[in-house]
Amino acid sequence: MYSDRVLNPFNWRKRRRDRKSTLESSAAATSATLSEGTAANPDHAWKALSLVNEWIRHADAKAGVSLAFTGVLATMLFNLVRDFKSRTPAFDFVVILACALIVITGALCAWTLTPRWKDTDRSKDAINRLFYGSISKNFKGDRPRYVDVLHTLTANPNELTRDLADQVHANAKIASSKMRWSKWAIRSAVTAGATVALLAILIGVANSAAT
Repeated sequence: MYSDRVLNPFNWRKRRRDRKSTLESSAAATSATLSEGTAANPDHAWKALSLVNEWIRHADAKAGVSLAFTGVLATMLFNLVRDFKSRTPAFDFVVILACALIVITGALCAWTLTPRWKDTDRSKDAINRLFYGSISKNFKGDRPRYVDVLHTLTANPNELTRDLADQVHANAKIASSKMRWSKWAIRSAVTAGATVALLAILIGVANSAAT
């Protein structure tokens, strides 16, 4: 598999088909196992959910660090520009570019950190008895009924595992989205940092020439 990728990096269609075939085989094996009466293990489902939640926390942490770095860059940019008098069109262009990149980075970080609570893959009538959005929507003002529902759910390993699997799938989608946006936030922050560094060099050269 690895040698195929090295020799032909453009065979993404074949890799997609192979990946789809593997997923279908795995799903078929899982269905066969469940049909044989194998009891579900909610503990493993809880571990899977915890793992996915860690991915979300990692994405948020990356975005938080990028946002803090962006604040430092904004302060540096302000301090560099405010007292500089020998402006040129090239200098102004770099300043505008740095400002734009800082704003874009901040927006990407903010979007990454924005909570996601809508599950677009779920049908409108479906109820997840473990998801806070579904609980607050379907059991609003009726805590005793939810207590009974949760008691029944935790007494049934198969149903509990299904709800956990549903939440794992939803959180995995959220983690993927956050990771994707945090990746672009980091790239934008690095580019903004390079632009501010270039600006500092231009100012240093201009000051040296003036003296």
